[in-house]
Amino acid sequence: MEFYTYKFIENQAQINHVFEYVISFFVLSGFFFAGVKYMRDRLKTKNRDLFIIFVLLIILVIGFRFTDYKQSQTDAEQTSQMIAFLKSVAEENHVSKDIISADSPRIKNEMIICIGDSFYQVNFFSNYSAYELKSISIINSNIRFIDK
Repeated sequence: MEFYTYKFIENQAQINHVFEYVISFFVLSGFFFAGVKYMRDRLKTKNRDLFIIFVLLIILVIGFRFTDYKQSQTDAEQTSQMIAFLKSVAEENHVSKDIISADSPRIKNEMIICIGDSFYQVNFFSNYSAYELKSISIINSNIRFIDK
């Protein structure tokens, strides 16, 4: 069973997508290069075909980026909800955020959180505005804490 620490969840909100930016840069560079070649030698169809290929690639990349953007917005919202929830639990139980971990990096009903050596099941009420902690016992003693 894996538990995610507060630091891990907080770091998830700060992950950037460098690989996607590099691919976008290369596609845009190819588009610019093919566009310049096409404008300079308008009679050569090879350059026109390259230009059209890069236009289609740009449309494809924009579609992927839009989907990734929507997903990253959802992930950021869920991560911020989880961070706020863990802060609330820490304040309510008068403990440090560093000793709290959860079995899910995203907020969900009936997830399990660990506060020190105690385990609790979290039951959320409508629209996640309130929660209840119920003390539980864990059967599986193979617990791994993920903090990086």
